[in-house]
This record gives sequence, C-alpha cells and structure tokens, in this order.
Amino acid sequence: MAESAFSTLRTKVDGSDNFVIGSRVMKTAGATRHAERMRTVPVWALDDEKIKAYVQHRFPNMSSDKDQQQLAARTVRAIYLYYRSGLTEGQVAHELGTSVSAARQLLYRIRKGMAVPLKKVGRPKKGVMIPATDGRGDDSHITL
Repeated sequence: MAESAFSTLRTKVDGSDNFVIGSRVMKTAGATRHAERMRTVPVWALDDEKIKAYVQHRFPNMSSDKDQQQLAARTVRAIYLYYRSGLTEGQVAHELGTSVSAARQLLYRIRKGMAVPLKKVGRPKKGVMIPATDGRGDDSHITL
C-alpha cells in the first residue's frame, strides 16, 4: 500500500522539486549516540560494590534519614536505568518523574563523583592522631 502511494506521488511531483529534496529522511543505519554510549559503559557502572560504596559515601546518614534514603534510592535507580538498561536521559527523567535537565544534572553528578576516588570529607574527629608526613621530626604527639 505504501509503495502504491509513493508511485502515485512520483507521477505528480518531480524528484528535483524542493518539496521532495527538503523532505528526505536521512538514514543513519542505526548509528546513533545511544548505540555508541552503550558500547562505552564505564566499568564502575557494572560493579555493584563500587556503586554501593559511592552511595554510602554520598549519603552517610541514609540508615536514619528518610530524605537521604529517598535520594540514595533515586541515585541507584538512575544508574541502573541509564547505564545498565540503556535508557536515554529523557527516558530516565520520565521514569524518575523529574525534568530532563534534572536527570541530566543527576547523571552528571554521579559521573563526576565516580571519577574521583572516594575519600573522607571534613575534619578528623577529636583525639585522632595525625602521623608525621614530612620527615622533619616526629609530630605524632599532636592531637586535635
């Protein structure tokens, strides 16, 4: 049926008409940025232990704080949907119930957070010994 409609259209419109030239569909043979992204999934996105360590580092009070529990769950879900299921940023936004820009920002923060090694943030606790690192004497007796 589509072939007969095309044949009928070709009898009315010349192939060199601007209408025909301007309305061509570009064929990419499946080559999209999405396919390339799925070929280059980061290693950490497939490692449950690294994701768990990141979430525990990012949300240290999630065991007692309901807000942090919800944020941690949303983070893990975004990682799963985007990196493991292969959904696009728009589809992730739809699944999370947020805007596309909010989903894009969340994924950006996850990527940036996973790009650097996880380390403790903030001051050490009182009474913690600080080892000497410069080699000019033993300052290990100093405590905070």
